[in-house]
Amino acid sequence: MDWMGDKPYLILTSGDEAQAALACPPRPEGIGWIRLFVVSRMFTPGFAWQALLSEAIRIGIDSGVATLAGLGFMGWFCDLLETSGFAHTQNVVGLSRMVTAFRINEPVSGFIIRPIKFDDLPGIASLDARAFDPLWQHPLASLNDAFNQAGYGSVVTMNEEIVGYQLSTCTTTSAHLARLAIEPRLQNRHLGRGLIQDLFQYCLRLGLDHVTVNTQSDNQASLALYRKVGFELSGEKYPVYTLHIV
Repeated sequence: MDWMGDKPYLILTSGDEAQAALACPPRPEGIGWIRLFVVSRMFTPGFAWQALLSEAIRIGIDSGVATLAGLGFMGWFCDLLETSGFAHTQNVVGLSRMVTAFRINEPVSGFIIRPIKFDDLPGIASLDARAFDPLWQHPLASLNDAFNQAGYGSVVTMNEEIVGYQLSTCTTTSAHLARLAIEPRLQNRHLGRGLIQDLFQYCLRLGLDHVTVNTQSDNQASLALYRKVGFELSGEKYPVYTLHIV
């Protein structure tokens, strides 16, 4: 329901009944992530997929989308992506760490870590665009959604400029570090570790058991950061597929 109103959001009908749906709105601009594909058990998945995908590509090209992308959460969906020409480009991997008190090197003087505010989001969106490749960027609309769903978030500021942030979701027993970004020119200054420490202090206050995080299998800098503060690979892995349509 969160994607209703975003285009393309397509349905395939038989008679008066919807039999399949596909949503792949361009967030970020130029990248159409497949957010939803569902098909009735009474319908052939391959036929429904090809019919909806063809129309989504047509609409995407007309609106400036250059690449479609999808996560292979299930084997049957991976098969559909591969038979449609999507290439397996990398994996998203999961890491986990128990919540315990720990100390890390403090950020250098002049940096302040504080809870995130709604008014911070435009500055965070600008930082996000500098910190990530286009495939993984979050525009302002997506960050608004993430902020509303987050259990806890914090930013690093330097002279009141936002130079890092984290957003995490929480359950009654755990937290998931959904997003962590540092200004590229200020990486290797312990700012990322400072944000992680801030998150863990929050988890300790709430009595949460563990923290999870996902990152790309080929993002060596991100993997190195999480391992330095005690995260270990959980074995969770999802393939990432992309299709260049222009």
